[in-house]
Amino acid sequence: MLPDWASDMKLKRFLQLNQKFSPKNTLKQNLGDGFLITHNPVFNRIRKVALKEGFRFSSDRFHDFSVLPLTQLPAILAKKIVPYHDNVSPLLAIEAQMPNSYDLAEVPPLLSNYVMHESAHGIARSLRNRLVGKNLKKQDALVLAILLEESFANACESLANLFSDSPLHNEFLFRNCYMIEDEATRKVLRTSRDIVGVVPTFKLLVLSFLHANYLRERLSGEDLIRTLRLALKDRMPERQLNQRQLGVLKRVVETGLDLDPEFTRNTNAFCLRLMGVKGKFPACLAGDFLGQLESNAKFQKLLEAFSEVII
Repeated sequence: MLPDWASDMKLKRFLQLNQKFSPKNTLKQNLGDGFLITHNPVFNRIRKVALKEGFRFSSDRFHDFSVLPLTQLPAILAKKIVPYHDNVSPLLAIEAQMPNSYDLAEVPPLLSNYVMHESAHGIARSLRNRLVGKNLKKQDALVLAILLEESFANACESLANLFSDSPLHNEFLFRNCYMIEDEATRKVLRTSRDIVGVVPTFKLLVLSFLHANYLRERLSGEDLIRTLRLALKDRMPERQLNQRQLGVLKRVVETGLDLDPEFTRNTNAFCLRLMGVKGKFPACLAGDFLGQLESNAKFQKLLEAFSEVII
């Protein structure tokens, strides 16, 4: 079902707005790509950094991506190709056949693309290889690296919601992101940005999704403080955050806990094995991942490097 913001727009008008924006590096066969490069700073930065890291984009058939996309991440990372579907041409064909006849909401379901998510995975893997290492022997370190990469991709999508300021922007995000945040969450993200800045807010989101990817469904008071200190470092006591501000930051850290735990469990169980984790699932997630971050300077540098991508 389409969200309410798309219900009263003509398909013809939607396609005109899609084609209106076509800056450099636009994937013209990806619906909303040019608009988001133009209007969404996170989407724009991920595209630029992915290209800088040597990734390219293709709508040609890529292995089994069209039928089993969640199994193709290793191939995407190895070949440095981000696949996507041409979801513009079918709409143009409908409009050509029946000009100005359909509202957007009347069009049957269309495949979305998650180019930003896969690009973020590519960036995260490139940074991890440089800062932490390519071949991690310790299983707990390998699990942490893989789940940090996933959390970075989740956080990029979540933060992109912060910059959506129109129904059209919402619609194109809906076509390009797994993470569509409601207005209450967007308000929390905006408030957090005002309190601590966009980069610390992004770090909190990465750590938030890391909690979720480790299948944590609740956040203890102690883990909240540890998470805040990892993200804000010595700035937290320096700012002397009041209870209202701490409440806002707590809600940012809880953002990732809204992930569907069953989907996360099933997906992570499959993907961790696919990427070389030999420990049994979910036992391999039982360790103190915050402690690993707190004691490992390389992983802290990786978190810093993640945050630098979006600015």
